[in-house]
Amino acid sequence: MKNTTAAVLLVLGLLVLAGCNRVSSCDVLTDGLYLDLLVTEEDGQATVRADLWVGDAPRGTSVEIGPCGDAIAVNGVNLQEVRGVWTYYEAVLTPAAAYEFVLTRPGKASYSSTVTPPPTVTILAPSPGSELSRRSPLSVQWNANGDPSQTLHFETYVQFPPHGQTDLEPFSDGFSVADDGQHSFDLATLEDAQNAADDWTAEVTLMRSVEGQLDPALNGRIWAQSVDSVEFVSRP
Repeated sequence: MKNTTAAVLLVLGLLVLAGCNRVSSCDVLTDGLYLDLLVTEEDGQATVRADLWVGDAPRGTSVEIGPCGDAIAVNGVNLQEVRGVWTYYEAVLTPAAAYEFVLTRPGKASYSSTVTPPPTVTILAPSPGSELSRRSPLSVQWNANGDPSQTLHFETYVQFPPHGQTDLEPFSDGFSVADDGQHSFDLATLEDAQNAADDWTAEVTLMRSVEGQLDPALNGRIWAQSVDSVEFVSRP
């Protein structure tokens, strides 16, 4: 998992200073909720997460599960509250063939949303710890999905030794590529990389995702993703 970038820290800091509005779920009707439900399978475990918001889009006013008996569970496991800039709910599970998020509201109803995870994505090359020159394009290979019309999300991270930084920072904003098992790109497009005589640590992260089926009475989205990352040495 990457260290948070300076830019993100600045944004989060501003949000903290500004304050993040929170309301109790007891005070929000079901049709006034927006649920962002996510399953992430990585390193042999599944992290399930639910973010609840007021309105018809994520962000804004965060909804906390109130004392009126509301609850949210996945495959029978209650999600636990995590407080940060906003409040969300999370649990770590054993990977499953499918995931069922159930929002329970006493005196109202139980709302069931399901998602089947995508095929596991596994990076085949580069291998962890390998040393690769920036003079040649970096070729990333993975197990293809079998449907080239599908895409997966591609992210890269590097150090910036000329600036004295040791944390991994995003090399790009991330992009989508065809899920056909291979993509090449040039780490030397960055001016620092062209001029640096240092070895850098770099990382490639791939995310294969699918949407699930949200309960028709709810507003929001449900999706699952499989993630794999490989760290290697980028040499001049």
